[in-house]
Amino acid sequence: MSKPSAQDTLADLQRETARALDQAARPVWPIGGVMALFGMILGGAISALLLI
Repeated sequence: MSKPSAQDTLADLQRETARALDQAARPVWPIGGVMALFGMILGGAISALLLI
């Protein structure tokens, strides 16, 4: 077996970080996610109205 390259190690690290973030975010997703979604929709609507 060859030694893992720095790229492989970095990819593993990114995968682990993404998984940890996903697990940490899951409990607060309903509240935070809904708020973020409404924020984006409202922001988009306001921007559209201002542009018209």
